[in-house]
Amino acid sequence: LYLPREVLQQKDKFVLFELLLNEHLREFKYKAGEADIRCRISRTFYGLKVHVSGFTDKLDVFTQALAAKLKTFLCVEASSEYIRVTLDTAKLKKRQRLEDNLRKKPYQQIWRLAYKLFLSNACEYKELIKIVDRVSLEEYLEFHKKVLSRALVDQALVGDSTFGRVGRFHSAFV
Repeated sequence: LYLPREVLQQKDKFVLFELLLNEHLREFKYKAGEADIRCRISRTFYGLKVHVSGFTDKLDVFTQALAAKLKTFLCVEASSEYIRVTLDTAKLKKRQRLEDNLRKKPYQQIWRLAYKLFLSNACEYKELIKIVDRVSLEEYLEFHKKVLSRALVDQALVGDSTFGRVGRFHSAFV
């Protein structure tokens, strides 16, 4: 999902957006994992990457349900109450994870340095902690409205599939 540059430059809110989106999908992704379907959503230098994989004939059904959940989350009117309830909890969880990572040995943190070298929107753990703490609910909700103001969806389906499944996969995200 390619997002506008002005969205990507607001690192503080974009970090929270990814965090809230993953929190919103946590139970859904857990149930998918039980069906041997893996789903990962992560920030990249161009926007968000949604990676779905697994060996099952239900991938097209899963991607349609995932797309519906994403659309619901991205609609501010539908998700604003969820965001109000979840934002403080999500901030606390993110802060705890970042502080845990700071306590790791340097050789365990080397992947973060490599990540930072290759991605322009990556940042240090200490910086992320400050970022998470300083965003207000109102600022975040205003940002949330702009995320998909101009977005481009790029899809790739690899593997053995039927034309009908490919069509359902494609139509789920447009």
